[in-house]
Order: sequence, then structure tokens, then C-alpha cells
Amino acid sequence: MATASAELLQEFVQLARGAAGENLLSIVLYGSAARGAERHAYSDLNLLCAVKSAGRGDLDRLASVVDWWSRGQRQRPPLVFTVDELRRSADVFAIEMLDMKEARKVLYGEDIIADIAVPTNLHRVQVEHELRTVIQKLRQHYLHDSQDSSLLRSVLVKSWSSAATLLRHSLIAMGEEGTVRGEDLIGRVAAVLKVDAAPLRAVLKLREGGVPAGSVASVYGDYVGVLERVTERIDACLPKPEWRRTGA
Repeated sequence: MATASAELLQEFVQLARGAAGENLLSIVLYGSAARGAERHAYSDLNLLCAVKSAGRGDLDRLASVVDWWSRGQRQRPPLVFTVDELRRSADVFAIEMLDMKEARKVLYGEDIIADIAVPTNLHRVQVEHELRTVIQKLRQHYLHDSQDSSLLRSVLVKSWSSAATLLRHSLIAMGEEGTVRGEDLIGRVAAVLKVDAAPLRAVLKLREGGVPAGSVASVYGDYVGVLERVTERIDACLPKPEWRRTGA
């Protein structure tokens, strides 16, 4: 992890401990920074704060710290869970919990993630839901910014982190290994889910500062198309009749 990020995280821990006191049980870093794959331009420092209680007064004590973190440092606000909530939420936050179990760094307190079991019976539903949400957001951005290639480029680059996570979890939902990343991830997704790898490679190239072979708009359309087809494959290969309503 870069020195600047480490210092920023240390400052957050000190401020959060001072504000929350004994109510704060743990602070966990997860995501790309915890894996050592942080990219300053696009990667967030994702944090989980575990607390004894999360009532209004408890949140008030943390509010100024989170305001400094999110507004001043332009970071995503931390997730705040009680330990009991975290255990009970492992099924509906299966994507996040599986990623935390794979790669995390405890910045303060105990490792509250280690002994949490993640039931995966609803994992595939969350993957499809998140994929469809990303697709809708990309369509909205295109409708708003279709004439501005610089804005479209920015949207594509910023979308890759979420899309890559969901592509990994699409592989997991299909019973495949989900720890691959970058070019290896693209190759596995193309092979397993039978989609074109080129649009995914084009977006990864943009993220790394490269120039796509075609126009940004064409890359954008092809990329959304691949995500649509991945979603279709997940839905078709892993049918969900048990979640369908029956009767009138």
C-alpha cells in the first residue's frame, strides 16, 4: 500500500477511535487496497467499522470524522455494522463478505470477519441484481453524456472496478475460481460465459491510460452489451424457479 494511503488510514483510525471510544470494536480495510492492487486515480479505500451499537447518538459521534473522510478526502463513507448485524447480513451481502474474507486488513481491533460463515444460497441473486443495476446506470450515463467522449471515457474507467467484481462473482456463481483479476479475469469470463473479451480489454486499457481501437462511444456500447450477455448467461444457466411466485 502506498505511504500516502497508509498515513490517511492511520489518521482515520485515530480520529474514529477518539470520536467513538469504546463503542468502536474494529476497523477493517477491504477491496483493492487490501489486496495491494490500489490505483490512486480510481481506487477507493473501502472501510468497515464494527461497533457495539449504531443508534443515532453513536452515529452523531462519528459524523464529523466521516464528513472529513468523505468530503475532505473524497473517500467512500465506511460501512457501519454492529457485530450481530454483520453476522446476520452475511447472506444478503454475500458478494461483499466473500471479498472481505478473501482480502482484508484489520486496521484496529479484532478480526470480526474471520469466523463469519457466508451462506451462498442467495449469492447468485445478488450478482444478477448488481449486474442489472450497473447496466441501468451505464445506460443513464450514456443518455445524458452520449455527445461527450471525455465524460463517457470517465464513466467507463470508473465503472471497471464494480464491473470486474461482478464478473469475478459471476464466475463464482458458475462454480468457477473467483480470485483471478485483470487480463486473466477477462479470459476466464470470455471462456466460461461465452462472451466477447475485446470490449472488456478495451475498458481495461482505458483504465490503464491507453487509447481504444475504436471510438469511445462504440467501446461503451460493446461493453454494456457484454455485461448484458453475462447477465443473461447467469439468469439462463442458473434458473431461479424457487424464487418465482406461483398461483394467481
